[in-house]
Amino acid sequence: MIDVLDDSFAVILLTEAELNGRLCRPPDTTAASALSCHSTPYWIAAGSGRAYFDSQIRSFGGGAQEQFIYKILGGIPDARPDWNRAMRWSPRADDPNAGKAPEEPFTTTRTTTSGYQRPYYYEGGLAKLENHRKHSWTADHARDHIGGTMQPIQATPDFSPFYVEFEEYFGGYNFGGGNCQLDFLNMELDWACG
Repeated sequence: MIDVLDDSFAVILLTEAELNGRLCRPPDTTAASALSCHSTPYWIAAGSGRAYFDSQIRSFGGGAQEQFIYKILGGIPDARPDWNRAMRWSPRADDPNAGKAPEEPFTTTRTTTSGYQRPYYYEGGLAKLENHRKHSWTADHARDHIGGTMQPIQATPDFSPFYVEFEEYFGGYNFGGGNCQLDFLNMELDWACG
C-alpha cells in the first residue's frame, strides 16, 4: 500500500494457526549491517522495542512520559531483537458504533447514513473548543482497537466497519505523534500526525 506521502506499507495476513503458532526468529542482521555506511543502526542491534523506549525517554525525559511508556510496554524492553509483547483484545462494553462504517459529519447538525455516532459532542450545540465534550460511553475505549468508534487524530477516513486503529507506539511506527487506521476490507491505510 502507498499512502498520500508515497510511503510504502505492507500487511502480512496470517491464518489463525500462524497467528497462534510459535514466533518466528528475528532475521539475521549481518547483511543490513554490512550495507550501512555507518555503524549498525541501534534499532537493529537493540530491537525495535528498546529503541522506541530509549528514544521516547531521551526525547521527553522522565516523569509522566516515562510512566506512560512503562505502562504501554509493560516495563523496560530487553535490548534484543526478539523482545515482544502479545496483543490482548477485549470487547468494548458500550460501543454504539460496532459494525458501522465510521463517518464524520462536518457540521453539528448533519446525521450519518450508517447511524454512526461521533465520540464527541458540543455542549449547548455550539461548535466551540470550550464546549467540546466526549460521550461517557467512550470511557473504556482503548486507543488501539478493532472496529467500532474511530478516534483519528485528524479527519475520519472513508472506511468500512472492518478496520483496526492503532497508535504509533503499537509497533514503533512514526506517525508524528499520531495514529493509523487500516481498513481490512479494502486494504487501505490512513494515518495522521497529532
